[in-house]
Amino acid sequence: MSPHILGIDFGTTKTLVAHIDPRTGLPLTLRMGRGTDVVPSTVAIDDEGQIFFGDEAEDMIDDPSAAYLRGFKMELGSEAPLYMLMRPSGEVRPFKAQELVTAFLRQLREDVRERVFMGEEVNEAVITRPVRFSQARCRALEEAAQAAGFAKVRLTTEPEAAGLAFCRLNASKAFKGNALVVDWGGGTLDMALVSRQGDRVVTSPDLTDGDMDVGGERFDERLWKYAAAALPGCTLNPITQMSRVRKAKEQLSRRESVTLRLSSEDGTCPPVELSRARLNELIAGDVDKAAQKALSLLSRVPADMMPEMLLLVGGSSVIPLIREKLEAATGLPARTWQYSREAVALGAALKPVIPVTPKPTANGMGPEQAEPDEVERCRLAAERGNAEAQYDLGECYAKGNGVEKDEAEAVKWYRAAAEQGYARAQYNLGVCHAFGSGVGKDAAESVKWFRAAAEGGHAEAQYNLGVCYAFGIGAGKDAAEAVKWYRAAAEQGHAEAQYNLGERYAKGNGVGKDAAESVKWYRAAAEQGHAKAQYNLGVCQAFGSGVGKDAAEAVKWFRAAAEGGHAEAQYNLGVCYAFGIDVRKDEAEAVKWYRAAAEQGHARAQYNLGECYANGVGVGRDESAAVKWYRAAAEQGYAKAQSFLGLCYAEGSGVEKDAAEAVKWYRKAAEQGDAAAQDHLGECYELGNGVPQDLEAAVKWFRAAAEQGNAGAQCNLGGCYEFGFGVRKDKAEAVKWYRAAAEQGFIEAQYCLSLCCEKGIGTEKDSAEAVKWYRKAAEQGYAAAQNALGECYEFGNGAPQDLESAANWFRSAAEKGDADAQCNLGGCCEFGVGVEKDAAEAVKWYRAAAEQGLAEAQYSLGLCYEKGIGVEKAAAEAAAWYRKAAEQGDADAHKALKRLE
Repeated sequence: MSPHILGIDFGTTKTLVAHIDPRTGLPLTLRMGRGTDVVPSTVAIDDEGQIFFGDEAEDMIDDPSAAYLRGFKMELGSEAPLYMLMRPSGEVRPFKAQELVTAFLRQLREDVRERVFMGEEVNEAVITRPVRFSQARCRALEEAAQAAGFAKVRLTTEPEAAGLAFCRLNASKAFKGNALVVDWGGGTLDMALVSRQGDRVVTSPDLTDGDMDVGGERFDERLWKYAAAALPGCTLNPITQMSRVRKAKEQLSRRESVTLRLSSEDGTCPPVELSRARLNELIAGDVDKAAQKALSLLSRVPADMMPEMLLLVGGSSVIPLIREKLEAATGLPARTWQYSREAVALGAALKPVIPVTPKPTANGMGPEQAEPDEVERCRLAAERGNAEAQYDLGECYAKGNGVEKDEAEAVKWYRAAAEQGYARAQYNLGVCHAFGSGVGKDAAESVKWFRAAAEGGHAEAQYNLGVCYAFGIGAGKDAAEAVKWYRAAAEQGHAEAQYNLGERYAKGNGVGKDAAESVKWYRAAAEQGHAKAQYNLGVCQAFGSGVGKDAAEAVKWFRAAAEGGHAEAQYNLGVCYAFGIDVRKDEAEAVKWYRAAAEQGHARAQYNLGECYANGVGVGRDESAAVKWYRAAAEQGYAKAQSFLGLCYAEGSGVEKDAAEAVKWYRKAAEQGDAAAQDHLGECYELGNGVPQDLEAAVKWFRAAAEQGNAGAQCNLGGCYEFGFGVRKDKAEAVKWYRAAAEQGFIEAQYCLSLCCEKGIGTEKDSAEAVKWYRKAAEQGYAAAQNALGECYEFGNGAPQDLESAANWFRSAAEKGDADAQCNLGGCCEFGVGVEKDAAEAVKWYRAAAEQGLAEAQYSLGLCYEKGIGVEKAAAEAAAWYRKAAEQGDADAHKALKRLE
């Protein structure tokens, strides 16, 4: 049996590990980092695919051949992959957050075992989590820890763990026993009311609060943006330089000002002076929000637990402004503590040995403890060979109920009962062998006991045996055998087995593919509240797979799964509300469900939520919030979001305009095949916007998008072929691409195709065809096409002459500001072409075009002033307009000037 239970403060930015020192009975942190007890919560991958964690990963920040990631814990509970970009090659490698957390905890466990406990097994851990960690995230963290080799895992919130350590280690009589713990770390803000009552510590889930989005890293990002804005000429890499910003923030907790020195890719940048006052300005909003949360929590505290102080723990809590504002808001003195940095880990290590009593709630007090005399009665029966008593005694030792916890002793009694055929004991013995709990880890032995229990009808054992066959754990991989045991458990009502059996029928894995049978088992699990099964059943109903198509039934099951925390179901339910798919259209409700999924890391939901904020759909228009959610999805590799984030940087929408940053995000999306991003990236290369001008590269990206049917890119590619930009001139090829875009209704392409047909560019002259495309563009409001169509009607070119129609089209374009149309409409009014003669109206339209610089209109306006047409004669004014036209090379204006002279 291992006496070592680890307390793990698994933070967003750093991790500490503690255990109970057997000599003193007190908790202490283990020296796990390089010369320290802090392990950076960091992962890196080299160009050969090897993964590194902690200090080794931090060492790779400056390595241009490596990819680097922090904060992966916060993505737990999401099926969406995290993408790590290999910087030189541009290759993107996907990882699941749970996979990274498992690997991180496995390495941590192995390091503790080898470096601290000299090879002794470490199979149990208490791991801390933020207060607002969702059920899905908690479940994923437990599963990751179990996969890392911890047979028994318990979770506790970070501030409750810190409070537990304070209550146990702070013997000062000045502390009566009640504290509001404020844990402000790198990733999250968390609060909890903790009360010491005698030798017990009292906590309550009702007296906690937190925010997943206001950790110290957010302060780092704000300081970074401030510094970057002060260094516009430096090309800065946040991956390599952020540690300097973070250090400057920490120094500002002790000093009034610091000098920040950053390095760009081109060398050292000028120093940036940072003041504590500036830091306070940047973080004031978040600190005010924290103060309000503290006040709200205090309003719920009963009189007998009212705190006498604030206990500040976590790296960010040392910032003076945080202490000042929390004290001012709550009226409580804030206290830091010599163990503030280690408090969370120390409390996690203490949790198994200090009685922690949940304050009574509607859900009761928690599991009862067996009394010692009951254990002895059980032992007597067990020693006489009673299998049930042997099993119960094993349970007491496994859980520390009425006896000191002893996993090896638990295994002994489980085995005694198991060998008598007691199925529950056989199952537990299988679990012990699977995780090496109290006995050597042995997958084959685990399968042996799972099989014994399964054959005795134990549903959980049947399910586990199915898993073993499904993945080849301790037995040969055998899909049919997996199905057999899943079915046995499913028929006893085991929800996870029912879901897995539904999956097997859906995919034809180990059994004939059968959509109806799949639906049957999904429904069985769904009706027990299994969120994944509820979601899959919703999909089946939505598409009529194995069941009649029924949108209302689909929505019902999506809702059930969504309320159970299933991110994909939350996203789908959002879509249903957004488009009114068998529910009343409700954009605010759509936003609610998009947000629920987005906060679990669902990339498409993050993108859709960004769209809602960008367009003010279901929520107030907020370009900054749109950028936030686009970025969240973009950083997961979602191409659409990357494309839109690029557009935000290109247009300065919700973020400072930055052409180079726009190109960066366009490229990420373009390399994944996003056609809109490919078109935008082509335009950047064409215009040299955020990247050196490169017409051949522009053509490459236009072609990539055009071949996917992107109309804008097809039109752009047509222009390149027409004028020979980045490609050999080929007017027939230009017409081909203009036509492809025009047939999709792309206005500019319709106009360009019209010009080609009218003038015989790359195709036979065909005035009627030209009129057809001019009309399509004109009817969509394209001013140049409206003017051109007016000219066709005026001269009977490709259409019967119709002066009234000509004048109407000229007016449509003129009112949009088209100078050629304004001049044409002026002529119609002057000479009564399709309209009543009106010299003053003619002058009005000539002037509008002339002021836009159109030489022909300037000449016509000059003539009006010379002859007194629609205005009083004014030779000087006439000369002024003739001169403007003459300076543009207008021959008639030259002659008119000479005449006036």
